[in-house]
Amino acid sequence: MNKKAFIEFFLQPKKIKMMGGEWESPGGTISEYYAKGNVPWWFRYKLAEDLVGADFGCDFVDGLCRAERPGGWTVIQEFRKDEVLPDYGVNFCCSACYLNVGNLTILPKDEAALTRVASLYEPSKYGFWREGIGCILPYRYRSTMCLTGRCEYLRRNFRAPKETLAKIYKLTNIRSEWANYERINK
Repeated sequence: MNKKAFIEFFLQPKKIKMMGGEWESPGGTISEYYAKGNVPWWFRYKLAEDLVGADFGCDFVDGLCRAERPGGWTVIQEFRKDEVLPDYGVNFCCSACYLNVGNLTILPKDEAALTRVASLYEPSKYGFWREGIGCILPYRYRSTMCLTGRCEYLRRNFRAPKETLAKIYKLTNIRSEWANYERINK
């Protein structure tokens, strides 16, 4: 998709169909800084790229996680027999992106980044998701939800290693991490 069309699409609110309902999602934002608190993008990129190759306990085989593979949902239900779980069909960490053509909420105000992200987006398919591969978006541009999500129903049974959890914690607490970085590097 070209950059102009992508930005126009990205900024518009969207209807999200998931979990048996339809939800209104606010449009995305383009910002000089990653989040409130003036965290620069380069710092966010650094924390995101620390997660490249991290083991989330997903057990990918041929591009499919344990929840996405045939019988995956059945396996999840077996672990949670005490709870009534609705049948959402495809239900894995990436399903919000997979089912709703993209899951980004904020992008850097950087021409090169916007051009790169737009070039990877496929509106007629599944956004950044590719069959048998998963997300093709470089880690630095993925949303925090994408980088920190862990399977809700497998979380208790298949824990990610402590090193991965520590990296996730840093990214989800980016403002305090940035404050610590500034304090140490002044």
